[in-house]
Amino acid sequence: MLVIDPTLLSEFLPRRIRGRLMVSLDLFWPVGSFVALALSYVFMELGGGSWRGLFIAAAIPAVTIAFFRLYMPESPFYLAKRGRLDEASRVIKRLTGSNVDPRSITFAVEEKGSYRELFTVYGRRAVAMLIAWTSLNYTYYGLFLWLPEVFNVVANLYGGNPWLYFSIAFAFQVPGYVSAMYLVEILGRKRTLAPYLILSGLSGISMAFSTGDLLGFTLSALAVSFFNLGAWGSVYPFTSELFPTKLRGKAFGLAEGVGKIVAVMGPIVFGALFQTTGSFVTPLITTTAIAVIAGLAILYLAPETKGFYFD
Repeated sequence: MLVIDPTLLSEFLPRRIRGRLMVSLDLFWPVGSFVALALSYVFMELGGGSWRGLFIAAAIPAVTIAFFRLYMPESPFYLAKRGRLDEASRVIKRLTGSNVDPRSITFAVEEKGSYRELFTVYGRRAVAMLIAWTSLNYTYYGLFLWLPEVFNVVANLYGGNPWLYFSIAFAFQVPGYVSAMYLVEILGRKRTLAPYLILSGLSGISMAFSTGDLLGFTLSALAVSFFNLGAWGSVYPFTSELFPTKLRGKAFGLAEGVGKIVAVMGPIVFGALFQTTGSFVTPLITTTAIAVIAGLAILYLAPETKGFYFD
C-alpha cells in the first residue's frame, strides 16, 4: 500500500494542489501512530502483555482497507492510456460531476517505462530519491525503535514510563506534517525536504549531547520528531514529480523496497554501536548525522520540481 497509494493519488490530484495533498496523505501516519500507541497500552500494559490480542487488533485496519479498495476508482489516466475511454469518462464524472464525452479525452502516449531508463535518463534524480528514502528509513527506525531503551538509561526520564513521551512525540509529528504541507507549495519540494532532513539530524545530534538533561533531551527529541516526520511528508511530492507517469510506480516501488531493507539495518547498526561503545551517544550521533549528509546531498543532486510537472 505504501507503493500503490502515493502513485495512485498523484494521478488524481490537480497540479496546483498536488504537493500539499501528497503531504496530507502521510499526515495520517501520526494518526495511526496514536492508534497503535493506544492499542499497545491497552494490551501490553492494562492487558498484562497480551501481544496476540495486540496483533489481532492491529490486523483489523488491513482487513478493513481491503473492502475500501473495492470502491476505489482506477486512475482515469491509466484507463485512457489503455483505450478504456468509457471507463475513464465514468470515473471523471464520478469525481467532478461533469459529463465527459469519451471521444474528447486526450492523453499523452507513453512507452512502457523500465528501471534501465530510470537510472540512465533520470540517473541523478534516481540517486537523489534513493538517498532521501534510505536516510529517512534508516534514521526513523534506527532511532525510534531504540528510544524506549534510551529512556531507561537517561536518568529514568518520565518516571521510566515512555508512554507519556511517545504521546507528546506523536503529537509533535502533526505540526511537522502540517508545516511541510504549506512549505512544499511556498518554498518548493526539495527546498523543504532537504532543510527538514538537515534539521532533524542536527536535533538528533543535540539529543545525543543532552542525555543527562531532561529539558534539553526532551526538546531535542521533539524537534527530531517534528523535522523527521515533516521530511517524510515532503518526500512524497518530491518523488512523485521527479519522474514521468510511466516511471512513477517503479520509482515508488524501488524507493519503498530499498528503504525498508535499510529500515531493518537501522536498529541493528544502532544496537551494534551501543554494544561496542557502551553508550547511546555514539549510535545517536551516527544515526542522525546521516540525515544531515542526505539533506546536503539532495540539495546538490536533485532539481526543484515545484512549478515543473510531467504529464
